[in-house]
Amino acid sequence: MDQPFFKRYLYVSRYTLALSFSQKRLRSEEGYALAVRRITEPESVLGQLKNNRGFRRFLLRGIEKVTLEAGWLSLAHNLLKRAALDQKHRAALLQ
Repeated sequence: MDQPFFKRYLYVSRYTLALSFSQKRLRSEEGYALAVRRITEPESVLGQLKNNRGFRRFLLRGIEKVTLEAGWLSLAHNLLKRAALDQKHRAALLQ
């Protein structure tokens, strides 16, 4: 008997293939550099909204309205952050 009585097939899902591809990419030097740049902590943003901006509770009720208000808060946070960076760059150029 050269061949087994039954044949075995190995199926690899798309998820498994994508996972192994991502792991290989992240293990490279370039992938590690990108992963480090992407790391953020949302707790710091929420802390800044609470302590620096005085945000305590949502003013509107309902999931759609709260989502909209959270979007406005995020937009304001990002614009203020961008304005601070632009001001810092301008000050560096003037010196």
